[in-house]
Amino acid sequence: MLIDLERRWMWRPDRACASVPLKVFFPPGPTNPRNPPSQAALDAAEQAKRICAGCPVMLECRRDTLGEPYGVWGGEAEWERRERRRQVAASAASWPEATRLAWGRLCRDLYNASGHWSRVQERTGLSGRLAQTLVSEYIRSQPRKNASAPPEGAITRVLDWPEKPGTKHAWVWHGGRMKDAHIRGVTPDGSHYYVSVASGHSHSHAWVQREYVRIYGGKSDPPLKERLNRAEYDRIRAAARRKAA
Repeated sequence: MLIDLERRWMWRPDRACASVPLKVFFPPGPTNPRNPPSQAALDAAEQAKRICAGCPVMLECRRDTLGEPYGVWGGEAEWERRERRRQVAASAASWPEATRLAWGRLCRDLYNASGHWSRVQERTGLSGRLAQTLVSEYIRSQPRKNASAPPEGAITRVLDWPEKPGTKHAWVWHGGRMKDAHIRGVTPDGSHYYVSVASGHSHSHAWVQREYVRIYGGKSDPPLKERLNRAEYDRIRAAARRKAA
């Protein structure tokens, strides 16, 4: 599945919605799972979907908007996309390895382009937690690089650490950016840290190689919640996610 990271089709002058008022594609009234769409919303959605039906970029629009929470996109109303998202989440645990790695690479590219997991969710329909899991699996599947080599997407200033400490435990180079992070755990051999970094209004967690972590002021490791066996930890998390799905 290939996704244009810029959604360039949205700027095509021949798209069916180019000259239609935006409100036509947003049915009135509450349509969340506890408040099914009213008849007025259903009628309005059908009117919008008839416009989409003749659009030359309908399939591209539908492909890229599974995570859109409101409105009609690509000939699908928000309650229809919600059901598709539920089906995708339920099937994720049984995806073959090749499919999981392909999604992981896609989610990584989308996150690197935007810097926000909410943007990844909007484009793919995957929850932030599932997207991060798939990205982690993809990264772990890649050949181990030399310790001196910067991570993929890094710029030449990768080792240009900030002089002043942040407000947490350490500076971490992750996802092509320098981030202020809490350290939650470390593998027994000390090769990887498990870090928590701000991501929108919440936090995301990731494994980071030791050479891309700089404890403030050269201090010793901060107090850790646990010393993690990475393989065992990932196995337990994966089993819990499958059970939840």
